[in-house]
Amino acid sequence: MLKIKRKGLVKPWKKRLAIRFTRGVAFSAFLIAISLISVGFLYTWVVGKNVKNVEEKIDTTIKNNTIKTAEPADNAPVGIALQSITPRVAQGSKVSLTIRTLKNSDCKILIRNEKKEIINDPTIANKIADEYGMADWSWTMPKSASLGKWFVDINCYRNQKSGYYRADFLVSNNIE
Repeated sequence: MLKIKRKGLVKPWKKRLAIRFTRGVAFSAFLIAISLISVGFLYTWVVGKNVKNVEEKIDTTIKNNTIKTAEPADNAPVGIALQSITPRVAQGSKVSLTIRTLKNSDCKILIRNEKKEIINDPTIANKIADEYGMADWSWTMPKSASLGKWFVDINCYRNQKSGYYRADFLVSNNIE
């Protein structure tokens, strides 16, 4: 014999069970949501008590933050390092030279060529190296300067110690 099920008819006890199950799930979800929100508020309150006012910690004043260099030892040897030199110039053109040595070293230069000709320019004076040990010179080569290789002899003195360096540059007709 064939059994025919009727659609739409549910046994009353199954309906009550389904309603009870749905209510239980909804109530559990509600309790979990309330618990999570409570834990969130509690966490925020506890963490907030331990944080100090951020505005009190920030120093907004602008300070002149210059880098202070260390003072070299009194018995430190005086070294000289060439930082830059104009490698090739024309007669009547400007030459620039920059060196690095110990800070507060007294430095002087002598400019001459292979023929022992010397440049006597009043702008070439002794220099005291700055707080970073830098010293620089600029001078104009005379229009009558001989063509060829010229030398710059650099001597620096500090606390009865001295250093020496020789740099060179070329005086030429055609500068490219």
